[in-house]
Amino acid sequence: MPRTWVEISREALQRNIDGIKNILEPGVVFCAVVKSLAYGHGTKEVVTVCLEEGITHFGVDTVSEAEDIRDLAGNEATIFIMGVQMPDEYERVITVRAIQTVSSSEEIVALGALAKRLGIPVQVTFEIETGLHRLGAQERVVHAMLRAAREWKGWVFVQSIASHFASSEVTAAQWETKHQNTVFYDAITWLKNEGIEAPYLHIACSAAALLEPQMQHTLIRAGIILYGLWPSSDVRRQGTLGKRHIQLTPALSWKTHLVHIQDIPPGAAVGYEGTFTANRPMRIGVLPVGYYDGFDRRAASQGFVVVRGSRCPIVGRICMNMCMIDIGGAPAGTRVGDTVTLIGRDGLGTVTADEWAQAWGTIHYEVVTRISHHIPRVLV
Repeated sequence: MPRTWVEISREALQRNIDGIKNILEPGVVFCAVVKSLAYGHGTKEVVTVCLEEGITHFGVDTVSEAEDIRDLAGNEATIFIMGVQMPDEYERVITVRAIQTVSSSEEIVALGALAKRLGIPVQVTFEIETGLHRLGAQERVVHAMLRAAREWKGWVFVQSIASHFASSEVTAAQWETKHQNTVFYDAITWLKNEGIEAPYLHIACSAAALLEPQMQHTLIRAGIILYGLWPSSDVRRQGTLGKRHIQLTPALSWKTHLVHIQDIPPGAAVGYEGTFTANRPMRIGVLPVGYYDGFDRRAASQGFVVVRGSRCPIVGRICMNMCMIDIGGAPAGTRVGDTVTLIGRDGLGTVTADEWAQAWGTIHYEVVTRISHHIPRVLV
């Protein structure tokens, strides 16, 4: 039995997938974004459920992730690599038959030349700059990309045109989101007039897919909502109201074991640097989880875990491989070996990724994706 592990709820994923399908406009493709170990949830576990639910389009960041998806899903999967790959990885991109995002003519030329040498055509996504100013190609660059695609016609196929919203999860910035969509639509129209009619047109992330149906185009990239987490409180308020109502169920629970218990007197300091001092007799429990595992050091004396249905506070510094909790409020009979919930529900006690995000001064995306890869994921 592992000291700490992550459970992924099959039922929660299924519910979230059903909810997302219900808000899709007719003919829009559901692309599950499973980059970064499926947002920390486990690639194999999430992709398995997606395939069972008829999802065959996946978004990843690296060619290694694309290879993992191809191994899991076989030839039925359509895989979008959304991150930049290094030139020495291009052969793998081509042989795995993924759709590689490009934002320069140089990338297209290099991919086209290699595709011809290998005798395998390459598929690409044109990334259009609309306002995020990250990987998008500005207008003059798009013209050069078009020329390069024509030069390597027969070896380079533009299967996808994409962009990324900067602030779609912020309702106060809806004007910016709508402007970006207009720029994207204009680029699609221009490329179509130039002979580029890609089947996959996508700019909508989770937030935009929920709030702006006219921005779904032909495909949405469902990331954070697939895992049952809201992109923001703004989106949660709007997404639970009206005709496009959706319910989301967090799919991830993070658990560990209580490995040591000791009683300490008033005045005893707990942990490195003695940042916590007992003001009464206390019973301290030790958990085999620390910042190496992704349990952020900023959680020192902040936040709670759940022991036998009771929320118990963290005390003292988070160590590299351990942390301490006050189990004085846990039920009588709490003992070494008991399961402790770091994220999730146990009886009436709950701890959410949002709570940890607030304690750590970050967002819940980071909380779940930072759970270390060495911790086993289990589909339940």
